[in-house]
Amino acid sequence: GQKNYQEVLDEGISRVKEGLHNQKYIGKVHFGDYQKMKKKLLVRLVPTRENQEVLDDIVHREIEDLSMVYCFRLEEVDDVNYTMFLTKEMLNQYGVSEEQIHQDAMRYAQKNAPAQIRSIYDVLGLDIDDSEKLMYVVGVNREMYGAAALFYPGILERIAQLLEGDFYILPSSIHEVIVIMDDGLEEVEELEAMVREINTAEVEPKDRLSNNVYHYDQIDRIFETGKAFIERKKNDGAR
Repeated sequence: GQKNYQEVLDEGISRVKEGLHNQKYIGKVHFGDYQKMKKKLLVRLVPTRENQEVLDDIVHREIEDLSMVYCFRLEEVDDVNYTMFLTKEMLNQYGVSEEQIHQDAMRYAQKNAPAQIRSIYDVLGLDIDDSEKLMYVVGVNREMYGAAALFYPGILERIAQLLEGDFYILPSSIHEVIVIMDDGLEEVEELEAMVREINTAEVEPKDRLSNNVYHYDQIDRIFETGKAFIERKKNDGAR
């Protein structure tokens, strides 16, 4: 059956630790050489709370209630893509800062798993006039673990241009997110209810990202939860 994210992460970490002690090669990969390994970097987005124990061991960056984790793409074997998480232990061995890892990951993840922004109508195969396309699906071309593409350099800005302003982000799964224009008519509570419903009815627990809705403010360049956005607007209005 399907392993849950925790099991997969645990397995990845124990393999990594074992691999580090023996400095084994997997295929032609040598984990000790960061200059070679950095070209294989990918990023993934996971819910922080559900993965807290594992996150203690791996390099990550928190964004609201989510964590961006870094992993290396190893070669494909029998059509299976093997990836390995970057642990804090590996980071110490590499002698590289977390900031450097993040910069390298942002650079190479775009090449290893390019972002895809598609109109939801195209995804669903519906023929809709371009001017009506106010909802997009953001992921990666490989279709797995694509939600993190939202944070590739320039992607939030590109979506803001497409939607001509601020927008909401609905986390449909760890694989992709849905973005919709903030036309001032959407109620955050209603959007949250929709996300919860989809999570419960259609998304397996291991693939769930969050029950939160997020908002991107194009002018201030702020990514935050929908709730935080409402609070901020209230406070701005009260000044």
